[in-house]
Amino acid sequence: MSSGKHKSADDRQGEYAKLKGGGGLARSSVEDSVMELERRGKHVRSGPSSTTSGGGTPGRKTDWYENRGLPITLKHFLDAYLKVKRNRGSHGVDRQSLMDFESHLVRNLYRLWNRVSSGSYFPPAVREKSIPKADGKVRNVSHEKLGLALDRHVSEPWIRTLIYRWLTAPIQNEDGQLRYRQGRGTPQGGVISPLLANLYLHYALDSWLEAEHPQIKFVRYADDVIVHCHSYDEAIHLRNEIALRLRACELELNLDKTQVVFCKRTNRRYKYRLNASKSPLPMRAVFCNFKVVFQIW
Repeated sequence: MSSGKHKSADDRQGEYAKLKGGGGLARSSVEDSVMELERRGKHVRSGPSSTTSGGGTPGRKTDWYENRGLPITLKHFLDAYLKVKRNRGSHGVDRQSLMDFESHLVRNLYRLWNRVSSGSYFPPAVREKSIPKADGKVRNVSHEKLGLALDRHVSEPWIRTLIYRWLTAPIQNEDGQLRYRQGRGTPQGGVISPLLANLYLHYALDSWLEAEHPQIKFVRYADDVIVHCHSYDEAIHLRNEIALRLRACELELNLDKTQVVFCKRTNRRYKYRLNASKSPLPMRAVFCNFKVVFQIW
């Protein structure tokens, strides 16, 4: 995201204060008239389902493939809803269940599609849900640094705008109070959060390891990482380097989950012993393999 496009925290709080009563959706100036046309049964052509379901007029046609200059259609929103339904998604701050949403499915999908297409959609606040095990997620992602990666990979301004609105949506606690992210973090439980965190770590860790340590093999799944080393000293040295690299990217190692582990080889020729600090030490110079296992905060 380029400089000059970001709004201040006061501006964002003012926006959401106005939108709170509407569940986080700003009404398009043309939405009422368009919805009125839909209620009268006007349509362009039918889509995969020729009649509406859930609260609409029986037999009325719905154009599932209409677009308004953006490559998104009502059919995309239907597909997204079906994925949420298969995953048994939970309600948000509006406490609207899937059953409630489906009771007027086409109308609700149309409203969302219309507002996204017109640029007037603002995500509602994210419902805070306490999780007993709080580790295992990248919670300190810098929005500024993430914006650099998005500018490189996402050419469409309207998509970047949507992503930034998701990132800056406030968090609503159980008492109804709103908390703002102050330029850091991704929405907890948000469907786009794993993708954004993965993009961030691609540059914060993956690309850096490939450039600075091309001989090192590693594997990363989300924020869980295994780095293979050839010796204990190399493992300790690389762990310290990784910690410095992550700190430069405004992340840090989860020290409770970070450890150096000896990988036993089935074809090793010599025995190993442990010293007083429980660190594995070879009795002789032999074939050995260590790995650094860590999580990122």
